[in-house]
Amino acid sequence: MKKTLLCLAVLLSAHLGHAQKTVVKINTVSLLYRTASVLAERQVHPAASVQLGMFYTPNTGKMFDDRELSGFGITPEVRFYTSGIALQGFYLGLYTRYQHFQAHEDIKQSMFPTRPEDNNLPGRPIEGSINAVGLGMTAGYQFALTKRLRLDPFVGLGFNIAFSNVTTPGFTNHEFYTARTHDGAEPRLGLAVGYAF
Repeated sequence: MKKTLLCLAVLLSAHLGHAQKTVVKINTVSLLYRTASVLAERQVHPAASVQLGMFYTPNTGKMFDDRELSGFGITPEVRFYTSGIALQGFYLGLYTRYQHFQAHEDIKQSMFPTRPEDNNLPGRPIEGSINAVGLGMTAGYQFALTKRLRLDPFVGLGFNIAFSNVTTPGFTNHEFYTARTHDGAEPRLGLAVGYAF
């Protein structure tokens, strides 16, 4: 993941001579979930841009009562600005996303036990990995706070297909509740702060 971020920084630095056509941002909302999320947006048309987003979650800890997650994700996106000027104003976006997580779930503490006997288990955990791919749409408005500083609030909705691999003996993929939370509709919310160059 570190090598990927370094390569992205090198590629973006090659465009320093093109003023105000690239914005590198951090999604501040992700920080609430102990996740680092970096976005790089590049103008490719007078009214359109492409964006590459990457996030990394080292470990959510006990943020969720019934599970702990760690993993990463990559989100390529294309944005269309209704103002006719890329990187400014209201936009609509189309994106695809890949996510990978390692998860530890406590069946006894889960609000949604997968089997009747789970209620009698002495905190028996279940562990495994999750891979999810999806498509979605976003809408947002990018502000120029100063000549270089940008603010980019956005909302979105995506639909994922998740594949899980349970590593705990005695459980099946169907009983992995955490994997099912990443399957189907997934809201997206962000408040990105960035630097334009």
